[in-house]
Amino acid sequence: MMKGSKANLSALAEKCKTVIVSNWQGYLNTVKPEDKASIIHTSKIKYVMRRGKPYLWVPESEPHNVNIMFDERGSFSIAHPYPGPLAALFKSIGKLPERVAFTGEIVPVKEKRVDAVKKYVEEAIQSEMKAISDTPNSVRSILNSSDQMYASRCDSLRALINDAKEKYVIYKFVPRDLVDKTCGWNQ
Repeated sequence: MMKGSKANLSALAEKCKTVIVSNWQGYLNTVKPEDKASIIHTSKIKYVMRRGKPYLWVPESEPHNVNIMFDERGSFSIAHPYPGPLAALFKSIGKLPERVAFTGEIVPVKEKRVDAVKKYVEEAIQSEMKAISDTPNSVRSILNSSDQMYASRCDSLRALINDAKEKYVIYKFVPRDLVDKTCGWNQ
C-alpha cells in the first residue's frame, strides 16, 4: 500500500509541476490592511518560475503592493493555460481545468536581484524560441500559425521586461502549503 501511495503522490506532484511551469499567469490574493473584516484583493498577475519558486510581477498600480507592506501572507493560484474556447468547452461539460493553489509569504525581490530575474526571463524566452525553431518544419508551421498559447506566453514574458507603459514590482512567492491540488484528483 505504501508503494501505491508514493506512486500516486509522485504522479500528483508531476501533474502539479506541469500546471505550474506551463503557465505564465495566475491569481494573487492579498489582505487589504485598512479593512478590519480582512477583505481580500484578488487580481491576475504574471509570473515566472525560477529555482522552484514563482517570481510574481505585480504592476505598480496594484493594491497588492500596499497590502504586502502590511502583511506578507498571501495565496497564489495557477490553472492549466487552456486557450479561451477550449476552457469554455471544458467548463460547459463540468470539467474544470487542473489547478494548483498555494499559501505562503510574498517577499519583495531585492534591487540587486531584479536584473538577474529579468535576465532569466530573457533566457526563458530565447530557450522557448530556440525549441520552436529546432522542431521540424511541419511542426513549426503549426505552432507558428495556430498556437495562440505559445505566442501569448512569449509576448507576455517579453512585455514583462520591455513594457515601457507598465512598471512592475517583482516579488518572490515562498509557498508554505499546497491548499488546492486538483491536478487530477477530482477526475
